[in-house]
Amino acid sequence: MKTLYFLIILILVIAISYAIDKNVYGCTGFCAARTSSESDLSPLKQFKSGTPANDVKCNDGLQLVIKVEDNSPACVISNTASILIERGWAQDLLTTNGLKDIYAPGEKIGFTIDFKGLVHDSCSQPDITILDSNRSVVWQSKEGTQLCISSPFAAYYVDRTFNLLSDLGGPIVINQTGNYNVKISWYDQSLEKHFSVNSRND
Repeated sequence: MKTLYFLIILILVIAISYAIDKNVYGCTGFCAARTSSESDLSPLKQFKSGTPANDVKCNDGLQLVIKVEDNSPACVISNTASILIERGWAQDLLTTNGLKDIYAPGEKIGFTIDFKGLVHDSCSQPDITILDSNRSVVWQSKEGTQLCISSPFAAYYVDRTFNLLSDLGGPIVINQTGNYNVKISWYDQSLEKHFSVNSRND
């Protein structure tokens, strides 16, 4: 019996040491973890300091989710995200990576669009529109040409990435200087980002 108690205590000590080492905190069915941002703020502190929920940074091995209840961010163990989305605790997540603030005229505008969430088919893709400062359409993504069958009754979790250097009709090249908005939508998620095209002498 003493051996059993010793093993339980040993396991608890190892688990606590691991949690402290990995900066894990706030476990309630899943573990949220501290971020590796410059200021090492938790997801909620990043959010409350003005960082949009979709732009919150998580440690490696953890994935960002947005709570349905209050639109606040959380960082969870990667394989937990799909369960939280499927159960309705977390929203689908649409994000971009690699979009710069400033491009030179004629420079390829390449970035990725990442979607984690529930879909009704395997062949849909995000809609991307780039608007100039007058809200005129400068570039629009191309629609897929494949036959797609979807079911409004069945949904399944996907983790998909689209690279604008090669997917959706990219790469994007803009020769006119100015300020631009990128509008991205897929299923019930949408986001808008901003960038400028400036000559190197400006």
